[in-house]
Amino acid sequence: LGGDAVAIHDQNPELAYHNPSLLNPGMHHHMALNYVNYFAGTNFGYATAATKAGSKGMLAGGIHYLYYGTFKGYDENGMATGKFRAADYSINIMYSRPLDSLFTCGFTVKSIYSDYEAYNATALAIDAGITYHNPQSKLTIGLVLRNLGFQVDKYYAAGSNEPLPFNIALGLSKSLEHAPLTFYIVINHLEKWDL
Repeated sequence: LGGDAVAIHDQNPELAYHNPSLLNPGMHHHMALNYVNYFAGTNFGYATAATKAGSKGMLAGGIHYLYYGTFKGYDENGMATGKFRAADYSINIMYSRPLDSLFTCGFTVKSIYSDYEAYNATALAIDAGITYHNPQSKLTIGLVLRNLGFQVDKYYAAGSNEPLPFNIALGLSKSLEHAPLTFYIVINHLEKWDL
């Protein structure tokens, strides 16, 4: 679903990366590992595991990375400066708790680190979500606020604090009662009415 699975209720703990309120008891002791050998030496990976936290809560942790490969560097005169690598990393801790039999809230705390040759940046962010899931009607609605946070300590350029890619997403999924089909719709960037 292109990284926008904000309203899919399932037992896959990877869904909580997209909306932390999707973390549910069916994910207890589940783990997900993903690796994609993408174009031109780019690699993408994610690992996560979930467990129960107390009598009602759920806890999960994960690491997410995007490695862009090795590049040849040159200065402004076209002289080779050597090879360098570029990558982004994120460590996530997720928690969710049911509000009642239909609503669940959750949040993710994540540290983000970017390393592009001599340019590095560090950030802290929080994702917050709420999910309505009705198993009788097979309807799930999810709302998530992603990347509420700021850069800390290291910036790509000295004194140049850049905003994080904030996004408010709303999703709805509806499974059919007598067929193995689920309809899904998501609306992204609700914080920007004029796209």
